[in-house]
Amino acid sequence: MEPGKRVPMIVFMRGVFALLPKAGVLVIVFGGTVGAVDSIRCHDSFFPVVIDEKIDARADAYTEIVGETKSAVEHLNTDDAVIRHLAQSWVEGSKSGRLQQIYPGYCGESLIEGPKGDIFNSCASLANRLSELAEHEVEKGNPQANEDAIRALELINIVRFGNFETLFTAGSYLRRPFKVLNRGIGKLSESQKVRLAAVENTQTRDDKTEELSEVARRLKAQYASRYGEEMAKVDDNNYAFFLTSNPKHIAANRFFGFDRKVAPSVLNGG
Repeated sequence: MEPGKRVPMIVFMRGVFALLPKAGVLVIVFGGTVGAVDSIRCHDSFFPVVIDEKIDARADAYTEIVGETKSAVEHLNTDDAVIRHLAQSWVEGSKSGRLQQIYPGYCGESLIEGPKGDIFNSCASLANRLSELAEHEVEKGNPQANEDAIRALELINIVRFGNFETLFTAGSYLRRPFKVLNRGIGKLSESQKVRLAAVENTQTRDDKTEELSEVARRLKAQYASRYGEEMAKVDDNNYAFFLTSNPKHIAANRFFGFDRKVAPSVLNGG
């Protein structure tokens, strides 16, 4: 098989076997994962799966910016201007619809590990670097800290709502920028207030968790229809146990970061 060649109907397993669902062919593979290792769309799972190509195709749009971001965040001496420019590119790509929310392509697919995990982790690492810049600026009393913090929040929101796994993990990346904003360095501009409000409006847990629940239910039903209910029970689709928790429970809200806000006194410049 040619390196980098995409074969969407092949499901890869870690050095065990690959299954061609349509053909029903079992291919023995030794010596590690086979396939498009340099492609975000390469699949890696412990069980045979049904691939949702429509959802999966969104990942391709991230290939270039993920490569640029990984290169930048891996070097501690990357210029601050480069970090800010990359962050702006992510946000602009999201607003234009070019970079859309990534969802699991099959029941049990991780969005923080494997090929698609590169998308989440690159964005989260960039948000972390931006939060560091914001913390440095806030210590100097520079209002640039507010801009960096808001941009970090916008960044993590791009990849936050893929499934319960990303929702849970992204919550930890919200603390630093919100902490910077609550330091109240200078007044937020009107445009900054609008952008911050847009981020905070996504903090409605009932709406977002129901959306993710629907994705989980659909993928699991798809999986069960092909491989049977017993196989579907093996995977609870990433933190699905949170579905049974009380949406108003403060501990659950903290897990997901829904309790984090900017104090009214800061917004009003008080």
